[in-house]
Amino acid sequence: MKYKSEVCPYTKSLQSCIACDACGIPNPPSRCATCQMTYYCHEACAKNHWQVHKSYCKSPKDILQQSNLILAVECKSGNDKVSPSKEPYSHSVKPSGETSTTPESTNISCDMCKIECKAPLYNYKTSDSDVPCCDLRFCLSCINHYETISTSLVTSSSSSNSSSNANPKCPCCRSTEEPNADVANDNDGENASTDKRKFQLLQAALWAAKAASASFLIESDGTLANEKFRRQPHQHPLLVKYANKGLDFVETLLDEDSSNTAAKVLQGRILGLIGAPDLGLTLLKEAVTKLFKSSSSTSVPVDQQKKVDELMEQVKQHMMVAEMEQAEALLEEIQNMREQKFVLFVQPNDIMEVRLTIARLELQNKDFVACLAALKEIVAIASSEEEEEDGSSSAASSLTPDQLLNAYLLFAKCFVEMKQYDKALEASKLAIGMNRHYPRVYKELVEARYAKGEVELAKGAAGRAVLYETPWDEQMKRSVQQTYADLFGDPIYTEA
Repeated sequence: MKYKSEVCPYTKSLQSCIACDACGIPNPPSRCATCQMTYYCHEACAKNHWQVHKSYCKSPKDILQQSNLILAVECKSGNDKVSPSKEPYSHSVKPSGETSTTPESTNISCDMCKIECKAPLYNYKTSDSDVPCCDLRFCLSCINHYETISTSLVTSSSSSNSSSNANPKCPCCRSTEEPNADVANDNDGENASTDKRKFQLLQAALWAAKAASASFLIESDGTLANEKFRRQPHQHPLLVKYANKGLDFVETLLDEDSSNTAAKVLQGRILGLIGAPDLGLTLLKEAVTKLFKSSSSTSVPVDQQKKVDELMEQVKQHMMVAEMEQAEALLEEIQNMREQKFVLFVQPNDIMEVRLTIARLELQNKDFVACLAALKEIVAIASSEEEEEDGSSSAASSLTPDQLLNAYLLFAKCFVEMKQYDKALEASKLAIGMNRHYPRVYKELVEARYAKGEVELAKGAAGRAVLYETPWDEQMKRSVQQTYADLFGDPIYTEA
């Protein structure tokens, strides 16, 4: 373990806000040189704590590779090769060669959201290839939003046995590749219809992701919009433009099939982004009921999955004897089955994501009682799964750690709005306990302390936010510091 006796430029003012991660003594003067997240009062504490610490001690570069955070992070040098985790994405991404040489003062534009930023942009590369499909480059925010929105509803990757994505192209290339009608024959009418629907869904998902990414970046980065648009991002012309494009494709889908649940989920998400939470809520509540029934139904999905499993065994046998053409044909058959039969059969945590979106829209709509009810239902479903004695898992009750953390943060936001500050503190502490490095995870804790008149405690929490939240991202640190400087009326630290 590497150990150094100096921490960071914020130490002089913020050292009193934190405690030694081994013994709890305040004002630790040192931190782990590898992860730069764990603080110690003495080298002996660092050595004694190593058995606990080593399981999560990773360099900022490694953390970036595994991060699920919606951030467009900044490379520190041309040698930094950031490669976010393949999970929850269906592809991995790698920084393009040009990015590392871009001057820090020069803004560059993402080819998806078209927003200029100082963060690096990434080629979209499949996990088994170093060759990108095109020269387009994207910010991590766009990639994350696109994968979150599109994976379950479009590529139908609901099976845990899915070996790979059948279309290893970037979001833009994938969504503009119209189905080839020339290859269809008299027996391919259903396949052609499925391809057309998939193409339209991909287009809608792409524009929905652009709108979601624009909303996030406009709200979180003060350099991208004035105060009005940061407070009301749904009015920003760029976001409105992207949302309207997505709604056009959604309406085309619904004109052909008014019961298309996937299209309604996208429509609900987009309407929530442009300040129409009531309409979005209606659509999402209807959709989540259908998704729940589809996911809970055992007859059709189980039969189909059995067939998929049998085909996968045949694929393995062909691959063992190098019969690659036969294996590829079977894989294509499996993918066609999923696209035709499983379009609405999604992973349980996809349903939870829709439920979380409903809770966010209830909060946006200032219906705090409904927001709390939605969140309590989410937690209750997840808890009921853990209590099952036979070890089985209900198809509709999966909650990922990231979703649980976001549920706690929504609880905290809702309680702050309701002026129930003690409950907000409890919810915030649960979220911080899960991941104290998550972006803005301290925000509601600070606001609740400040609203209760506990100014010094609020400043201490703000100091921990600057030190702990995304410690690998200096730009994010400064953004966090500015947020709390605005709240307290003066900076919470002075640089060393």
